[in-house]
Amino acid sequence: EIRGKRFTEGGSLFFDRSQLAHAMGEYRFKPAFGEVAVGGSFRQYMPNSAGTIFRDTGDVVIRNSEFGVYSGLEKKLMADKLKLTATLRLDKNQNFRALLSPALSFVYTPRQDRTFRIGFSSAVRNPTLADQYLYYNVGRAILLGNVDGQFEAGRDSLITVESFNAYRSSPTLLEGLSKLDYFNVDRLRPEQVRTIEAGYRGTHAEKFYIDASAYHSWYTDFIGYLIGLSARFDQTNGFPLGGLQAYRLAANASTLVRTQGANVGISYFRKRMTYGVNYSYNELVTGSDDPIIPAFNTPRNKFNLSFTGHDMKVPFSGKPNLGFGINWKYVEGFTFTGSPQFTGPIPSYDMVDAQVNVKFPGQHLTVKLGASNLFGLTPLFDADIPSGERLDRVWDNRVRMVYGGPFVGRLAYLQLIYELDRR
Repeated sequence: EIRGKRFTEGGSLFFDRSQLAHAMGEYRFKPAFGEVAVGGSFRQYMPNSAGTIFRDTGDVVIRNSEFGVYSGLEKKLMADKLKLTATLRLDKNQNFRALLSPALSFVYTPRQDRTFRIGFSSAVRNPTLADQYLYYNVGRAILLGNVDGQFEAGRDSLITVESFNAYRSSPTLLEGLSKLDYFNVDRLRPEQVRTIEAGYRGTHAEKFYIDASAYHSWYTDFIGYLIGLSARFDQTNGFPLGGLQAYRLAANASTLVRTQGANVGISYFRKRMTYGVNYSYNELVTGSDDPIIPAFNTPRNKFNLSFTGHDMKVPFSGKPNLGFGINWKYVEGFTFTGSPQFTGPIPSYDMVDAQVNVKFPGQHLTVKLGASNLFGLTPLFDADIPSGERLDRVWDNRVRMVYGGPFVGRLAYLQLIYELDRR
Protein backbone atom coordinates (compact mmCIF):
# COMPACT_ATOMS: atom_id res chain seq x y z
CA GLU A 1 0.00 0.00 0.00
CA ILE A 2 2.84 2.41 0.89
CA ARG A 3 4.72 1.70 -2.34
CA GLY A 4 1.56 2.08 -4.38
CA LYS A 5 0.71 5.55 -3.08
CA ARG A 6 2.41 8.70 -4.30
CA PHE A 7 4.54 10.73 -1.96
CA THR A 8 1.89 13.47 -1.94
CA GLU A 9 -0.73 10.93 -0.84
CA GLY A 10 1.18 9.63 2.19
CA GLY A 11 3.06 6.87 0.41
CA SER A 12 6.60 6.51 -0.92
CA LEU A 13 5.97 6.45 -4.68
CA PHE A 14 7.69 9.00 -6.89
CA PHE A 15 5.88 9.83 -10.11
CA ASP A 16 8.13 10.77 -13.01
CA ARG A 17 7.01 11.06 -16.62
CA SER A 18 9.47 13.77 -17.59
CA GLN A 19 10.64 14.38 -21.14
CA LEU A 20 13.54 16.17 -22.79
CA ALA A 21 13.88 17.44 -26.36
CA HIS A 22 17.42 18.16 -27.50
CA ALA A 23 18.82 19.37 -30.82
CA MET A 24 22.34 20.34 -31.77
CA GLY A 25 24.40 20.97 -34.88
CA GLU A 26 27.82 22.09 -36.03
CA TYR A 27 29.32 23.25 -39.31
CA ARG A 28 33.03 23.42 -40.07
CA PHE A 29 34.75 25.14 -42.95
CA LYS A 30 38.32 26.00 -43.85
CA PRO A 31 38.99 29.50 -45.16
CA ALA A 32 42.54 30.56 -45.94
CA PHE A 33 43.30 31.80 -42.41
CA GLY A 34 42.39 28.59 -40.53
CA GLU A 35 39.56 26.20 -39.63
CA VAL A 36 36.31 27.70 -38.36
CA ALA A 37 33.49 25.95 -36.51
CA VAL A 38 30.06 27.35 -35.74
CA GLY A 39 27.31 25.53 -33.93
CA GLY A 40 24.57 25.57 -31.39
CA SER A 41 22.23 23.52 -29.26
CA PHE A 42 18.71 23.79 -27.88
CA ARG A 43 17.00 21.98 -25.02
CA GLN A 44 13.38 21.91 -23.92
CA TYR A 45 12.79 20.37 -20.49
CA MET A 46 9.31 19.01 -19.79
CA PRO A 47 9.25 17.70 -16.21
CA ASN A 48 6.17 15.88 -14.99
CA SER A 49 6.32 14.67 -11.39
CA ALA A 50 2.73 15.33 -10.28
CA GLY A 51 4.12 17.24 -7.30
CA THR A 52 6.19 14.35 -5.93
CA ILE A 53 9.51 15.96 -6.90
CA PHE A 54 8.86 19.41 -8.39
CA ARG A 55 6.28 22.11 -7.78
CA ASP A 56 4.04 20.85 -10.57
CA THR A 57 1.00 20.16 -8.44
CA GLY A 58 -2.57 20.52 -9.67
CA ASP A 59 -2.71 22.49 -12.92
CA VAL A 60 0.87 23.79 -12.64
CA VAL A 61 2.94 22.82 -15.71
CA ILE A 62 6.70 23.46 -15.71
CA ARG A 63 8.50 24.14 -18.98
CA ASN A 64 12.11 25.23 -19.19
CA SER A 65 14.14 25.93 -22.34
CA GLU A 66 17.73 26.93 -22.96
CA PHE A 67 20.01 27.39 -25.94
CA GLY A 68 23.67 27.97 -26.70
CA VAL A 69 25.56 29.16 -29.77
CA TYR A 70 29.30 29.19 -30.34
CA SER A 71 32.02 29.91 -32.84
CA GLY A 72 35.62 28.77 -32.83
CA LEU A 73 38.82 29.30 -34.81
CA GLU A 74 41.69 26.83 -35.06
CA LYS A 75 44.95 28.12 -36.54
CA LYS A 76 48.25 26.25 -37.03
CA LEU A 77 51.53 28.16 -36.83
CA MET A 78 55.28 27.49 -36.80
CA ALA A 79 55.17 24.81 -39.50
CA ASP A 80 52.14 23.18 -37.79
CA LYS A 81 54.02 22.75 -34.52
CA LEU A 82 51.84 25.27 -32.68
CA LYS A 83 48.05 25.07 -32.74
CA LEU A 84 45.99 28.02 -31.54
CA THR A 85 42.31 27.56 -30.71
CA ALA A 86 39.95 30.38 -29.74
CA THR A 87 36.23 30.01 -29.07
CA LEU A 88 33.34 32.12 -27.86
CA ARG A 89 30.03 30.71 -26.63
CA LEU A 90 26.76 32.34 -25.56
CA ASP A 91 24.29 30.51 -23.29
CA LYS A 92 20.75 31.58 -22.40
CA ASN A 93 18.21 29.90 -20.15
CA GLN A 94 14.72 31.35 -20.12
CA ASN A 95 14.98 32.12 -16.40
CA PHE A 96 18.41 33.77 -16.49
CA ARG A 97 20.33 36.37 -18.43
CA ALA A 98 22.57 35.48 -21.38
CA LEU A 99 26.20 34.77 -20.53
CA LEU A 100 29.37 34.66 -22.65
CA SER A 101 32.15 32.07 -22.26
CA PRO A 102 35.46 32.74 -24.05
CA ALA A 103 38.29 30.20 -24.28
CA LEU A 104 41.84 30.21 -25.64
CA SER A 105 44.41 27.42 -25.83
CA PHE A 106 47.89 26.77 -27.22
CA VAL A 107 49.19 23.30 -28.03
CA TYR A 108 52.88 23.06 -28.92
CA THR A 109 54.23 19.84 -30.46
CA PRO A 110 57.97 20.27 -31.09
CA ARG A 111 58.23 16.60 -32.13
CA GLN A 112 55.85 13.73 -32.63
CA ASP A 113 56.26 12.31 -29.13
CA ARG A 114 56.20 15.58 -27.13
CA THR A 115 53.19 17.83 -26.53
CA PHE A 116 52.89 20.89 -24.29
CA ARG A 117 49.58 22.62 -23.70
CA ILE A 118 48.29 25.65 -21.85
CA GLY A 119 44.82 27.02 -21.95
CA PHE A 120 42.28 29.39 -20.50
CA SER A 121 38.64 28.36 -20.54
CA SER A 122 35.36 29.55 -19.13
CA ALA A 123 32.01 27.89 -18.79
CA VAL A 124 28.47 28.41 -17.58
CA ARG A 125 26.38 25.92 -15.63
CA ASN A 126 22.70 26.75 -15.58
CA PRO A 127 20.92 25.61 -12.41
CA THR A 128 19.38 22.18 -12.80
CA LEU A 129 15.64 21.59 -12.72
CA ALA A 130 16.03 20.51 -9.09
CA ASP A 131 17.95 23.69 -8.27
CA GLN A 132 15.12 25.71 -9.79
CA TYR A 133 11.86 23.86 -9.09
CA LEU A 134 12.45 21.20 -6.42
CA TYR A 135 9.84 20.88 -3.66
CA TYR A 136 10.37 17.76 -1.58
CA ASN A 137 9.38 17.39 2.06
CA VAL A 138 11.70 14.84 3.67
CA GLY A 139 10.24 15.33 7.16
CA ARG A 140 13.25 16.98 8.78
CA ALA A 141 13.26 19.71 6.14
CA ILE A 142 11.77 20.81 2.85
CA LEU A 143 14.25 20.66 -0.04
CA LEU A 144 13.48 23.73 -2.10
CA GLY A 145 14.45 25.09 -5.50
CA ASN A 146 15.10 28.79 -5.69
CA VAL A 147 14.16 30.15 -9.10
CA ASP A 148 11.49 32.47 -7.64
CA GLY A 149 13.49 33.99 -4.80
CA GLN A 150 11.02 33.12 -2.06
CA PHE A 151 13.43 34.29 0.65
CA GLU A 152 15.10 37.23 -1.10
CA ALA A 153 15.24 40.71 0.43
CA GLY A 154 11.85 42.38 0.63
CA ARG A 155 9.97 39.08 0.80
CA ASP A 156 10.44 36.46 3.53
CA SER A 157 13.55 35.64 5.58
CA LEU A 158 15.11 32.65 7.30
CA ILE A 159 16.73 32.10 10.71
CA THR A 160 20.19 30.58 11.06
CA VAL A 161 20.31 27.22 12.82
CA GLU A 162 23.08 28.45 15.15
CA SER A 163 21.06 31.45 16.36
CA PHE A 164 17.96 29.30 16.87
CA ASN A 165 20.01 26.98 19.11
CA ALA A 166 21.12 30.04 21.09
CA TYR A 167 17.47 31.19 21.33
CA ARG A 168 16.21 27.91 22.76
CA SER A 169 19.17 27.69 25.17
CA SER A 170 18.40 31.10 26.68
CA PRO A 171 17.11 31.37 30.28
CA THR A 172 13.74 32.40 28.83
CA LEU A 173 12.49 32.23 25.27
CA LEU A 174 11.57 35.91 25.41
CA GLU A 175 15.22 36.76 26.10
CA GLY A 176 16.25 34.42 23.31
CA LEU A 177 14.36 36.44 20.68
CA SER A 178 17.19 38.97 20.61
CA LYS A 179 19.65 36.20 19.66
CA LEU A 180 17.82 35.19 16.49
CA ASP A 181 19.78 35.99 13.35
CA TYR A 182 17.68 36.51 10.21
CA PHE A 183 19.02 36.35 6.66
CA ASN A 184 17.82 36.52 3.07
CA VAL A 185 18.78 34.40 0.09
CA ASP A 186 18.93 35.87 -3.41
CA ARG A 187 17.20 33.99 -6.18
CA LEU A 188 19.41 31.54 -8.01
CA ARG A 189 21.88 32.59 -10.71
CA PRO A 190 23.91 30.50 -13.21
CA GLU A 191 27.29 29.29 -12.01
CA GLN A 192 30.35 30.58 -13.89
CA VAL A 193 33.91 29.31 -13.85
CA ARG A 194 37.25 30.44 -15.26
CA THR A 195 40.06 27.89 -15.47
CA ILE A 196 43.75 27.95 -16.31
CA GLU A 197 45.21 24.55 -17.16
CA ALA A 198 48.68 23.45 -18.23
CA GLY A 199 49.89 20.02 -19.17
CA TYR A 200 52.45 17.84 -20.86
CA ARG A 201 52.44 14.41 -22.42
CA GLY A 202 55.27 12.57 -24.07
CA THR A 203 57.13 9.35 -24.64
CA HIS A 204 60.67 8.93 -23.37
CA ALA A 205 63.22 6.27 -24.28
CA GLU A 206 60.40 4.53 -26.20
CA LYS A 207 59.29 2.91 -22.94
CA PHE A 208 58.00 5.64 -20.63
CA TYR A 209 54.79 7.58 -21.31
CA ILE A 210 54.06 10.58 -19.10
CA ASP A 211 50.86 12.61 -18.97
CA ALA A 212 50.76 15.40 -16.38
CA SER A 213 48.49 18.39 -15.89
CA ALA A 214 47.52 20.99 -13.31
CA TYR A 215 44.61 23.40 -13.09
CA HIS A 216 43.21 26.24 -11.04
CA SER A 217 39.57 27.31 -11.29
CA TRP A 218 37.71 30.36 -10.04
CA TYR A 219 33.95 30.01 -9.54
CA THR A 220 31.54 32.90 -9.23
CA ASP A 221 27.99 32.18 -8.06
CA PHE A 222 29.01 28.63 -7.14
CA ILE A 223 25.80 26.63 -6.66
CA GLY A 224 25.35 24.86 -3.35
CA TYR A 225 22.71 25.16 -0.68
CA LEU A 226 21.86 26.87 2.58
CA ILE A 227 19.91 25.56 5.55
CA GLY A 228 17.61 27.87 7.47
CA LEU A 229 14.49 27.91 9.61
CA SER A 230 11.22 29.73 9.12
CA ALA A 231 9.06 30.68 12.10
CA ARG A 232 6.98 33.44 13.68
CA PHE A 233 7.14 34.22 17.39
CA ASP A 234 4.83 35.61 20.05
CA GLN A 235 6.49 38.85 21.09
CA THR A 236 4.98 38.66 24.60
CA ASN A 237 6.40 35.30 25.66
CA GLY A 238 8.84 34.30 22.90
CA PHE A 239 7.03 31.10 21.92
CA PRO A 240 6.90 30.05 18.24
CA LEU A 241 3.53 30.50 16.56
CA GLY A 242 2.30 27.80 14.21
CA GLY A 243 5.34 25.58 14.40
CA LEU A 244 8.82 25.62 12.89
CA GLN A 245 9.86 24.71 9.34
CA ALA A 246 13.40 23.87 8.17
CA TYR A 247 14.44 24.46 4.56
CA ARG A 248 17.38 23.36 2.48
CA LEU A 249 17.50 25.99 -0.21
CA ALA A 250 19.52 26.02 -3.43
CA ALA A 251 21.73 29.11 -3.38
CA ASN A 252 24.82 30.77 -4.82
CA ALA A 253 28.04 31.39 -2.94
CA SER A 254 28.54 35.06 -2.08
CA THR A 255 32.35 34.85 -2.31
CA LEU A 256 34.78 33.44 -4.81
CA VAL A 257 35.14 29.66 -4.70
CA ARG A 258 38.37 28.12 -5.96
CA THR A 259 39.27 24.59 -6.93
CA GLN A 260 42.74 23.39 -7.75
CA GLY A 261 44.25 20.11 -8.67
CA ALA A 262 46.84 18.11 -10.52
CA ASN A 263 47.10 14.74 -12.18
CA VAL A 264 50.10 12.71 -13.25
CA GLY A 265 50.15 9.34 -14.96
CA ILE A 266 53.22 7.30 -15.88
CA SER A 267 53.25 4.13 -17.95
CA TYR A 268 56.23 1.84 -18.50
CA PHE A 269 56.03 -0.46 -21.50
CA ARG A 270 57.83 -3.76 -21.85
CA LYS A 271 57.46 -6.28 -24.65
CA ARG A 272 54.40 -7.98 -23.15
CA MET A 273 53.88 -6.04 -19.94
CA THR A 274 52.71 -2.55 -19.08
CA TYR A 275 53.13 -0.97 -15.65
CA GLY A 276 51.18 2.14 -14.74
CA VAL A 277 50.79 4.57 -11.87
CA ASN A 278 48.35 7.48 -11.64
CA TYR A 279 47.85 10.10 -8.96
CA SER A 280 45.27 12.89 -8.78
CA TYR A 281 44.85 15.73 -6.33
CA ASN A 282 41.73 17.91 -6.08
CA GLU A 283 40.90 20.53 -3.49
CA LEU A 284 38.02 22.95 -2.94
CA VAL A 285 38.76 26.30 -1.32
CA THR A 286 35.81 28.40 -0.16
CA GLY A 287 35.60 31.71 1.59
CA SER A 288 35.79 31.19 5.34
CA ASP A 289 32.87 33.56 5.94
CA ASP A 290 30.61 32.09 3.24
CA PRO A 291 27.80 29.93 4.67
CA ILE A 292 27.24 28.09 1.38
CA ILE A 293 27.54 24.31 1.57
CA PRO A 294 29.16 23.19 -1.70
CA ALA A 295 28.52 19.70 -3.03
CA PHE A 296 32.09 19.09 -4.24
CA ASN A 297 32.02 15.38 -3.35
CA THR A 298 35.54 14.75 -4.60
CA PRO A 299 38.36 13.12 -2.60
CA ARG A 300 41.51 15.18 -2.21
CA ASN A 301 43.84 12.31 -3.10
CA LYS A 302 43.35 9.30 -5.38
CA PHE A 303 46.00 6.79 -6.37
CA ASN A 304 46.03 3.97 -8.93
CA LEU A 305 48.65 1.28 -9.52
CA SER A 306 48.25 -1.22 -12.34
CA PHE A 307 50.04 -3.74 -14.47
CA THR A 308 48.76 -5.64 -17.48
CA GLY A 309 50.05 -8.39 -19.69
CA HIS A 310 49.21 -9.43 -23.23
CA ASP A 311 50.27 -12.15 -25.67
CA MET A 312 51.52 -14.26 -22.78
CA LYS A 313 51.85 -18.04 -23.16
CA VAL A 314 48.89 -20.11 -22.06
CA PRO A 315 50.02 -22.79 -19.56
CA PHE A 316 50.37 -26.30 -21.02
CA SER A 317 49.85 -25.02 -24.59
CA GLY A 318 52.61 -22.50 -25.28
CA LYS A 319 50.30 -20.32 -27.39
CA PRO A 320 50.63 -16.55 -26.83
CA ASN A 321 46.91 -16.01 -26.25
CA LEU A 322 46.83 -15.11 -22.55
CA GLY A 323 46.26 -11.66 -21.11
CA PHE A 324 45.57 -10.24 -17.66
CA GLY A 325 45.21 -7.02 -15.75
CA ILE A 326 45.47 -6.01 -12.08
CA ASN A 327 44.60 -2.58 -10.73
CA TRP A 328 44.86 -1.26 -7.16
CA LYS A 329 42.92 1.91 -6.36
CA TYR A 330 43.10 4.03 -3.19
CA VAL A 331 40.61 6.83 -2.43
CA GLU A 332 41.12 9.19 0.50
CA GLY A 333 38.11 9.81 2.72
CA PHE A 334 36.00 12.91 2.13
CA THR A 335 32.70 14.50 3.10
CA PHE A 336 29.83 13.62 0.81
CA THR A 337 27.29 16.43 0.62
CA GLY A 338 23.80 15.44 -0.43
CA SER A 339 20.67 16.48 1.42
CA PRO A 340 20.24 17.06 5.18
CA GLN A 341 19.82 13.36 5.86
CA PHE A 342 22.43 12.29 3.29
CA THR A 343 25.48 14.31 4.25
CA GLY A 344 28.35 12.68 6.07
CA PRO A 345 31.84 11.19 5.89
CA ILE A 346 33.05 8.64 3.36
CA PRO A 347 35.97 6.76 4.97
CA SER A 348 39.15 6.11 3.01
CA TYR A 349 39.04 2.87 1.08
CA ASP A 350 40.94 0.84 -1.46
CA MET A 351 40.15 -2.06 -3.76
CA VAL A 352 41.91 -4.44 -6.12
CA ASP A 353 40.36 -5.28 -9.50
CA ALA A 354 41.66 -8.17 -11.57
CA GLN A 355 40.85 -9.94 -14.81
CA VAL A 356 42.33 -12.67 -17.01
CA ASN A 357 41.46 -13.32 -20.63
CA VAL A 358 42.23 -16.05 -23.15
CA LYS A 359 41.91 -15.68 -26.93
CA PHE A 360 40.76 -18.44 -29.23
CA PRO A 361 41.76 -17.07 -32.66
CA GLY A 362 40.33 -19.96 -34.63
CA GLN A 363 36.91 -19.36 -33.12
CA HIS A 364 37.25 -15.51 -33.12
CA LEU A 365 36.46 -15.67 -29.41
CA THR A 366 37.89 -14.09 -26.27
CA VAL A 367 36.89 -15.35 -22.83
CA LYS A 368 37.39 -12.92 -19.94
CA LEU A 369 36.99 -13.71 -16.24
CA GLY A 370 37.35 -10.96 -13.69
CA ALA A 371 36.22 -9.30 -10.51
CA SER A 372 36.06 -5.76 -9.18
CA ASN A 373 36.88 -5.16 -5.51
CA LEU A 374 38.45 -8.61 -5.28
CA PHE A 375 39.97 -7.58 -1.94
CA GLY A 376 41.22 -4.52 -0.06
CA LEU A 377 44.31 -3.68 1.98
CA THR A 378 43.17 -0.77 4.16
CA PRO A 379 41.16 -3.02 6.57
CA LEU A 380 44.51 -4.40 7.77
CA PHE A 381 45.38 -0.96 9.17
CA ASP A 382 41.93 0.20 10.31
CA ALA A 383 42.01 0.76 14.08
CA ASP A 384 38.19 0.65 14.22
CA ILE A 385 38.19 -3.01 13.12
CA PRO A 386 39.09 -5.59 15.80
CA SER A 387 42.41 -7.23 14.97
CA GLY A 388 40.81 -10.67 14.79
CA GLU A 389 38.39 -9.52 12.08
CA ARG A 390 40.74 -7.57 9.84
CA LEU A 391 41.79 -10.48 7.64
CA ASP A 392 38.15 -11.39 7.02
CA ARG A 393 37.43 -7.79 6.09
CA VAL A 394 40.28 -7.84 3.57
CA TRP A 395 38.44 -10.51 1.57
CA ASP A 396 35.02 -9.08 2.33
CA ASN A 397 35.97 -5.51 1.46
CA ARG A 398 32.75 -3.53 1.67
CA VAL A 399 33.16 0.15 0.81
CA ARG A 400 30.76 3.05 0.81
CA MET A 401 31.02 5.49 -2.10
CA VAL A 402 27.92 7.60 -1.41
CA TYR A 403 26.78 8.62 2.06
CA GLY A 404 23.39 7.06 2.69
CA GLY A 405 23.98 4.52 -0.06
CA PRO A 406 24.68 0.81 0.25
CA PHE A 407 28.00 -0.87 0.84
CA VAL A 408 29.63 -2.04 -2.37
CA GLY A 409 31.27 -5.44 -2.31
CA ARG A 410 32.76 -7.77 -4.88
CA LEU A 411 31.39 -8.10 -8.41
CA ALA A 412 32.59 -11.08 -10.46
CA TYR A 413 31.88 -11.44 -14.15
CA LEU A 414 32.39 -13.74 -17.11
CA GLN A 415 32.53 -12.10 -20.52
CA LEU A 416 32.49 -13.68 -23.96
CA ILE A 417 33.62 -11.54 -26.89
CA TYR A 418 33.02 -12.77 -30.42
CA GLU A 419 34.68 -10.87 -33.26
CA LEU A 420 33.41 -11.08 -36.83
CA ASP A 421 36.27 -11.81 -39.22
CA ARG A 422 35.64 -9.79 -42.39
CA ARG A 423 39.03 -10.15 -43.97
